[in-house]
Amino acid sequence: MKISRQSGLERRDLLEMEDMLRRNLVDFFSFSGHALYFPTESAPATPKLVPQERRLLLPLARQNRLLGVFMARGVRLREIRPLLPVLPAVAALCLDNLALVKATRTDALTSLATEEAFFADIQQQALRVRAFLDDPAATGNQSAPLHSLCFGLVLLRLCNGKETALRVGYASENALLRKLAQACAADLPEGVQAARVGRHELALVLPVGGRMACHELARAALDRMETVRLPDPLTGRSIRPVLCAGHALYPQDMRGAEMRLPMFEQARRLMSLAGLAADVARDGMAGTGKSRVMPFARILHEGGVVLQSLQGACLRVSLGRRAKAAEGMRFAVYSPEKGRETGRACKGEIVLLQVEESGAVAEILHVADAANMPAPGDGLTLLDPASAPASQPKTHIVLRASDCAHGAKGESLCGYGDFLKRSGFEMERSARFTLVLVRLDRAGSRACAGAFRLWRSLVSGSGGLGGGVAPFGGRYGDNSLILFHSGATPEDVAPVYRRLCECLAQRGLGAAAGVAGYPFLRYTKAETRDCALKALEYALLLPEPKAGVCNSLALNISADRLYSLGDVFGAVEEYKLALLADKTNVMALNSLGVCMAALGRRQDARRHFLAALKRGADGPLAGQTCYNLGAICQSLGERRAAGHYYRRCIAVVPNHSFAHIRLGQMCEERRRPGQAKRFYERAAALEDAQPGNLCPARRLLAGLAVHGRQQGEARELLREALLRNPDDAAAMLALARLYLNGNEDPSLAEMLARRSAALRDCPEAWQTLARAMRVLGRDAEAQLAEARAERLP
Repeated sequence: MKISRQSGLERRDLLEMEDMLRRNLVDFFSFSGHALYFPTESAPATPKLVPQERRLLLPLARQNRLLGVFMARGVRLREIRPLLPVLPAVAALCLDNLALVKATRTDALTSLATEEAFFADIQQQALRVRAFLDDPAATGNQSAPLHSLCFGLVLLRLCNGKETALRVGYASENALLRKLAQACAADLPEGVQAARVGRHELALVLPVGGRMACHELARAALDRMETVRLPDPLTGRSIRPVLCAGHALYPQDMRGAEMRLPMFEQARRLMSLAGLAADVARDGMAGTGKSRVMPFARILHEGGVVLQSLQGACLRVSLGRRAKAAEGMRFAVYSPEKGRETGRACKGEIVLLQVEESGAVAEILHVADAANMPAPGDGLTLLDPASAPASQPKTHIVLRASDCAHGAKGESLCGYGDFLKRSGFEMERSARFTLVLVRLDRAGSRACAGAFRLWRSLVSGSGGLGGGVAPFGGRYGDNSLILFHSGATPEDVAPVYRRLCECLAQRGLGAAAGVAGYPFLRYTKAETRDCALKALEYALLLPEPKAGVCNSLALNISADRLYSLGDVFGAVEEYKLALLADKTNVMALNSLGVCMAALGRRQDARRHFLAALKRGADGPLAGQTCYNLGAICQSLGERRAAGHYYRRCIAVVPNHSFAHIRLGQMCEERRRPGQAKRFYERAAALEDAQPGNLCPARRLLAGLAVHGRQQGEARELLREALLRNPDDAAAMLALARLYLNGNEDPSLAEMLARRSAALRDCPEAWQTLARAMRVLGRDAEAQLAEARAERLP
């Protein structure tokens, strides 16, 4: 098979596929360790064996160009000597294999990554984020910046690709795609990977950064791509690309249930969210001729559109569950010519009644002008639940007492709009009530109706539950019920819903119930539905029967979700409410301490950790709490206390690798490298015994090797660290320094330092980058990097 020029190997390819190269060579001869060198001069032209050290230097040359030197350590002399004449052919064969692998990962038309290679990279990025969220201690001494708790995916779409192909032919369309790909990849930040993910779509993955960084990346790529022109082969007129972009963040834009899916599924779900955002951007730019970028998170706020007018003052809108729409959300309606930006009066207000996967049915609550009703094409803007109507309506929906009396005995299952009217009226009259959400595993009106009949019989058998108006309920989406109990407490109704879930399970229909009461803490009546949703989220984690009350544990789980989405401040407020509901909640105390540490409030963090340890000294969280206390004490300079808590952590959890690492760092600070090495080696052994457990043990061992002037061993350890964690910014930086100190290829040192700076914006990375640039003779760029380093704390 002939290898194309596009798959030609570069030195950086050897770094990225080093493990594959090692596995290929070990099929021909055995060795105990290895390292890659990139000498700029005095490189061996043929394989060189050093018998005294049992080392082999194997040049890696391709197309008459030296790419690097593979150093194999611990070779067997009797085995390697007969192979010396054929080793150049072996090396060439291995390099051909690497080139073939690179070719399979590279799109032939655009020279960007293929879709499958891109998804594999997304999965690795997702694993990195989840690894930190599962163990925040993995960042070492410093708390991770909030922007590193996520990564972004940008989808760039050529909207007129099919039209171009029909107009000027597929060859010209391919030429346009090739030019667009070149413009897209021309000036990408280090660490950003570009790929072709569809016939007319390109994608970018940003390893770290928030929505603003994604938006700026998408905008800059579109600006470069918009300058591309392709002459029509017949008329000579320039063909202008019509472009749009959408972007999504992981894990912020993922739903809770999606986070439990395999990474294969999560990567493709994230791509679909970015695609949905690009769809909305394309629809919003119709007729304007200007490219548009749409974040997925803004679709719900300003990306909705009225699709169809239905009977009974109802509308079909474009917002569905994919856009995170939910029943009960209220939207203002604007005509297209009177957009949101003009500040002019809206046409009316609607509420979502039934949300489907890609759309929803909404009811018109009021209109500003009866002669100007909401119509297809009108835009939607999300209203705050506690806000007043978007405009003063001229046509009001008036709720009469007789409307609430209808169905007061709970004999019929009403729609969500009717339920809102009834419950709103009853909430105003009730000083105490309970709201319940029941979620069924099966969607459909028959399932909901059967569950409602069973609920009605159970409530009747319990004496009605509460005084005043009898309980009533309504539909809440395709697979849920929402139920109201006036004058009842959650403790009164919880047994009924446990029994309801048991009975439904016996009939083959799984169910979960979230129970929330008013008054509860500082939540308002309007926020009771949100509390019921939190209780439902808690109930889904319980064993059968899945009936959960909005209590301290439910708030704790809600706060955990906020923290996993990067909303640390929201998580802090939620953990505080969990403690307000139950001051003995050790999980909330420990998690609150983690949040305070992430925000840099170390004294507050220590106070919360000490309280958690005092109340749960024998509990399952004692080991992690001791570790957290040790980390806080170490950051405050209290080394003796830190050592005490780390050892106490190891006594409770012997396989806590990061506690060993912290003790090793403390030994290193006291200039005891022998003891530090033993702790690091234990941590490395624990990492090997627990696949997926990423820790910096090998990187720290490499640091000890550098101080001991064992450069070869340090290089090998750093490469092993990067093979286990390709996003280890500190290992990249250390390896870049080794290349510079060893007078090796400075372009590889520049690449590693640039990637390190992209992952962790610190002065050391920019200083190393500036040093590499000066070696390359790029003094002006080096000065910019040095200025960047000086601006950082």
